[in-house]
Amino acid sequence: MDMGSVKVYPNPSSGMVTVESTSSPDQPYRLRLYDLTGKVLLDRSGIQENRYEFNCENLPPGVYYLELMGKELYRTKLIIGR
Repeated sequence: MDMGSVKVYPNPSSGMVTVESTSSPDQPYRLRLYDLTGKVLLDRSGIQENRYEFNCENLPPGVYYLELMGKELYRTKLIIGR
């Protein structure tokens, strides 16, 4: 996956979050969502699509870290609000 072309939206979010790349991944990648203490709240591996959605409506409002791992590493902040 070309990590330089990743979009995460909507951000802030209160429901479904979409992670999208303009290029198709050339190998499976892993998505992890962490809280500020470093606790892993979501861990999905073997993702091969260039568009992936997950639901965050059960998470309390706050700041989280989203990490994508493939050939490259991509990290961003995800804000959950109500």
